Amino acid sequence: MILQCPLLNISYCPASDIDLSHGKSLIVVVYNPLGWSREDIIRIPVTKEDITVRDYKGREIESQLLPLSDAHVALRNHYAAAYLGVFLGDEPKYWLAFKASAPALGFSTYIISGVRGGKLKKSSVYTYRFSKNTTFNIGAGNLKLTFSTRSGKLIHYSNEKKSIEESVEVSYSYYSGYNGTEKDPQASGAYIFRPNGTYPIEPKGKVSSTVVRGPLIDEVHQQINSWIYQLYSVEQLLFTN
Repeated sequence: MILQCPLLNISYCPASDIDLSHGKSLIVVVYNPLGWSREDIIRIPVTKEDITVRDYKGREIESQLLPLSDAHVALRNHYAAAYLGVFLGDEPKYWLAFKASAPALGFSTYIISGVRGGKLKKSSVYTYRFSKNTTFNIGAGNLKLTFSTRSGKLIHYSNEKKSIEESVEVSYSYYSGYNGTEKDPQASGAYIFRPNGTYPIEPKGKVSSTVVRGPLIDEVHQQINSWIYQLYSVEQLLFTN
């Protein structure tokens, strides 16, 4: 049976949401539609940590388990119920990330199998709370992002390979749509962008940062308020060469 996962953007993939114990395996086919070979990091949600990833020759592939955040689980459950009529529980628990490559206009095959007593490398998770005048970084390759623990915001970007050093300012805001008047009746709508003022959104309280580190991916998770969840992600594969 061949299954696709078009709803990976909400962490929903029934094909990978299975128990891989008792000798079961999941075959993942990665297709490259481009006219040149490609190497990237694949993510799929999984339920167990005692798994391994191998290529078609049986070679073990470097992989990483990232915890699935509460925000991801809430979005997954909400949209699966709203659009598919499927009511889900707390599974899966992790993102499985692994290196994959595919030839131009071709595909590669990877096998995910359960391994008794074996466990993939979990990500290290840290929480940085409000403190004065300190910073932390993510990114182990050429690209590094620097955050302030005082504000929780991204403040600096550097790319050693391209000799780029830049300060960064992050803010959140929204605009209200223009309703139109008798003299100027054109209101803001689906295809007409007419803002009627821009308003800043301030974080609710002090923003803490949950930092996830691993051999393939570093991430920073931040809950700005009840409806803004910020995620920064740096994939080491893309910035080490």
